[in-house]
Amino acid sequence: MTAPSALSDNAQPAEERQSSLRHRPLDRNGLVAGLCLTLALNGGGLLMLWRSSRQVDKPRPSGPEIFVDVKLLKFGRKRDLSFLPHVETTPRTADKNKIKLAQDPDKPTPKREDKKPEALAKLTDLTRNLRADDDERATREALEEGDPNGVRGGTANEAAGDPYLREIVAAVLERWTVPTMLKPEELAKLQAAACLTIDDEGNLRSFRIVEASGNPLFDGSLNATLGSIKTLPKPHGRFAGAARSGRLCPVFSKQ
Repeated sequence: MTAPSALSDNAQPAEERQSSLRHRPLDRNGLVAGLCLTLALNGGGLLMLWRSSRQVDKPRPSGPEIFVDVKLLKFGRKRDLSFLPHVETTPRTADKNKIKLAQDPDKPTPKREDKKPEALAKLTDLTRNLRADDDERATREALEEGDPNGVRGGTANEAAGDPYLREIVAAVLERWTVPTMLKPEELAKLQAAACLTIDDEGNLRSFRIVEASGNPLFDGSLNATLGSIKTLPKPHGRFAGAARSGRLCPVFSKQ
């Protein structure tokens, strides 16, 4: 009777060994799963930390956007008026009464000599050429006319708008070139607004075009120019806070 019990005692350790062998792969899989979970948690924390650091560099606007337009003084030279003659004004006197004599109806009227057609044609051509030269000279002088203290790219005869905004727009216009396919009459109708974020050191941290002109060439050239600019005038004046928070949105045009 004791033999079966001894056999069962000897068989029990073998079953336990087989059971432990069956459970070993499960423990190994659990170890791998736990390691993956740990990496996922740590990676998520690092990702959140990176995103928070990126958000610090680009603060979100804390108020409504401020759209502003300015006029820049045209750069050029003062108009030269020295060629005009100095005319002294004299008081105007009343004309004396003149006695008009009646013409003699029997007196024959003098005949006028007709001008030669060839001479008249030459005079007409000469007059036309002189007028064309005058128009060309006037156009050239108008393009060169301006103010030595003006801004290249400015179009106004008198500056208008906030001084700090004029500095920003002037800095952009001096570096902004538009495609030659755009004609002057087209440029006169195009404008776009871009919101800028400028820190205390004048670094352009970010920008975004919020009101496009609708012309891809115009908008693309403005976007490329703003992307190439690293620094702008440091914020000052009443729009300094808007510039720091990204709510300052100047209107840009290339007339």
